[in-house]
Amino acid sequence: MIDFLDEVRHDINLAKAEKKYLQYSIQSLSSQVDTLIDENDSNEREFTCIINLLLQRRNKLEQKIRYCKLQRREQNEELSETEHKISCLSELEILKGPLDFGKFPEEIRRMILEWTLVQDSLIYIRLHCPTSHRLRKLAIFQTSKQMYAEAVAVFYRQNKFAMDGTNLERFLFPARVNYVRHLSLHLDSDISITKVLQAIERCQDLRSLRICLVSVPRFQGRAKCNEERMRLLRFKRPTALAQISTEVDRSSPLKMILESLRCTLQSILERGGFEKPLRKSSRLDSHCTGKSNVSAGR
Repeated sequence: MIDFLDEVRHDINLAKAEKKYLQYSIQSLSSQVDTLIDENDSNEREFTCIINLLLQRRNKLEQKIRYCKLQRREQNEELSETEHKISCLSELEILKGPLDFGKFPEEIRRMILEWTLVQDSLIYIRLHCPTSHRLRKLAIFQTSKQMYAEAVAVFYRQNKFAMDGTNLERFLFPARVNYVRHLSLHLDSDISITKVLQAIERCQDLRSLRICLVSVPRFQGRAKCNEERMRLLRFKRPTALAQISTEVDRSSPLKMILESLRCTLQSILERGGFEKPLRKSSRLDSHCTGKSNVSAGR
């Protein structure tokens, strides 16, 4: 019995020793796991920093590539322009004897005409004024048929014109009407609003229109225009006409009347006509007529 107890005690001691060894092993393994986890976290942080740096570098490279492409496109455009200028200048060098404007390249002729005829400010047309713009600068129109055709296109397309409505019909004769793009008109009591709208309809390339009411214009013949007559007007708007503005002259004593006419005129120019609302009396008449027709049918 004593020997058995000794063996049991011996086994217990061995088991305790093995337990201590296992606990020590577990602790060492736990410390190793913690160390590996820390290393892994630090590696992940390092990899994240490296990836962010690589992404930033890629973005910078993409920006440089876009900039280089833009520079290359601009340089190609400049190169093509330079080559075109060289070709034009080489053509000019070939010319011999007295200069003939008609032999210049088309782009050179257009540049000369624009420099001569186009201005930034409004051109006021006064057909009876001897100091008019056309007498000072438009002598170039009389040099040749080719010059006239090219100068008319440049002058009337690229300039902005202002005039009284009485001069509009004479200004828009067939050689000009297809080129005029910008008009500013002043309408007074000597002007027929009907004729003005008819003249504007012929300007198919018109882009901007400004009308200033100085006084009450005429309607047809000598009849003065009022709001009821104005609403009868119809206007076929040119397809290219995008900017329309109307205003009343500040110095006019008829501001209230003119403002009413201006609103109606603006509606006509934008919509092609004024939509007149149905009056109550006409509604009653139609209602009564409908009743009488029903009773007659019965």
